[in-house]
Amino acid sequence: MAKMTRGYPYAFQTLGYLTWENGKQLDETVTGKLQQYLEDYVYDIIWQKLSEKDKLVAYGIAKSETGETGAVRKVVGMTVNQFNPYRKRLIKKGIVNGDTWGIVRFTLPYFEQFVISMYEGETYD
Repeated sequence: MAKMTRGYPYAFQTLGYLTWENGKQLDETVTGKLQQYLEDYVYDIIWQKLSEKDKLVAYGIAKSETGETGAVRKVVGMTVNQFNPYRKRLIKKGIVNGDTWGIVRFTLPYFEQFVISMYEGETYD
């Protein structure tokens, strides 16, 4: 459960509750409900507070298979100098883990899917 929730306390607590409510069975029903809880009560709020460029960089991270900053920058079409301030902002907000130099990953479980669905569902000029 800790791996599934990436150690995120709200997700871990919610997963425990949902598993208990489901007769102590951890299955797709529970993980689907967990994902919905996170989207409704946490991720929507986080998304609303991000700037358009933050959202673009988050989308690049979500779409990147490796999390390598070079691959992310390629997805979003940014240079190193354009990309780094937004990477740092997402790290400071606790959304992205930048512990390994050159690699960025989301700290929040299921956030990749959420970002892709939100970004691709919105229109940008």
